[in-house]
Amino acid sequence: MNNTRFIRLMTTFWRQEPLSENEYRLLEALYSAHHKSAGRDNPSSVTVANAAAGSGELSKSIAAGLLTIGGKHGPIVQTTEF
Repeated sequence: MNNTRFIRLMTTFWRQEPLSENEYRLLEALYSAHHKSAGRDNPSSVTVANAAAGSGELSKSIAAGLLTIGGKHGPIVQTTEF
């Protein structure tokens, strides 16, 4: 059995040196969790989809989705400026 370990060297935008093995594993876990949660149905996403399909107006659909949670919903300014 070969116990050779492969370490991926990944650099990020916020620093020059590559991620350590633990940092890389944490980043992979974060990506995996985001992928799983972003694909699931939740009240705000379903509301946006249904309102957009029914009205044909995306901006009003997004507003309807934001209203489903009754409070702040994500980094709106940062997301629109991205």
